[in-house]
Amino acid sequence: MLLGGGWGLDVMSMKQTAIQERRRHRRHAYSTNLRFRREDGKALPARSVDISSGGMLLNVLAHQDLSVGQTITLDLDADDVLDVLPDVYLPSSHVLQAAIVRIERGRLSSNGYMSIAVEFAHERNAHETAYFD
Repeated sequence: MLLGGGWGLDVMSMKQTAIQERRRHRRHAYSTNLRFRREDGKALPARSVDISSGGMLLNVLAHQDLSVGQTITLDLDADDVLDVLPDVYLPSSHVLQAAIVRIERGRLSSNGYMSIAVEFAHERNAHETAYFD
């Protein structure tokens, strides 16, 4: 879609650039199956889409009882994460606290899934190096 009667401004590129400029961390493709726990202890399966040192995007079953602001505990393979983000310090433990910051129900709902964006606790709390339990 062009804007401005032939000026050649691509609206989608402009929107994408604006989103990227707001992000503090570069995203990396990271596709793996994982599990996370809600605050009530219920374990749920997910499939990661991408990851940064500040958070990740996950696809989960659409019928899950999840909400923005909810705290979850991710069970990650630290070696696997280090392959994607080699500059991030991660101890051998693989449990990471995060908060749901966005839920996208429409994009994947026809396939029975929704996307959730999570921000790692270290980003929410102090914007420091990742901490794992």
